[in-house]
Amino acid sequence: MKRDFSTELRTIDGALILQGPLDPSTVGAALTTLDRETQEKVKVAFAAYSIRPLTVGGAASAALGGAFPDEKGKLPDDERNRRWKLALQIVEGGEHEITAEQSSVIKKVVSKAYEGAVISPQVHIFLGEE
Repeated sequence: MKRDFSTELRTIDGALILQGPLDPSTVGAALTTLDRETQEKVKVAFAAYSIRPLTVGGAASAALGGAFPDEKGKLPDDERNRRWKLALQIVEGGEHEITAEQSSVIKKVVSKAYEGAVISPQVHIFLGEE
């Protein structure tokens, strides 16, 4: 399946979820009060400060690189290496062809890394429910 991993993730009310060097709880909370057009202008302004919207590729690659308590000492090196290679493939976004197995791995680790009801469900919908 081919997917565009540049797809931006949003809060439940449609505001961009930002990532970068600033504390996202302070910046993100402020942006949720702005209309969508203003959010887009702020997004462009923040690009100079390495603050950017969280994308499916960014969230998935962070999760693929994560260490999870239930996997400690149990994750074989070859699986760790496959996750790393997949993360490198999708981290910058863009369209990528992924297999059903890769999709399943992304869903699994994203569900562990982002337990809340905002990011994980969007990634699952993006990849298609099984």
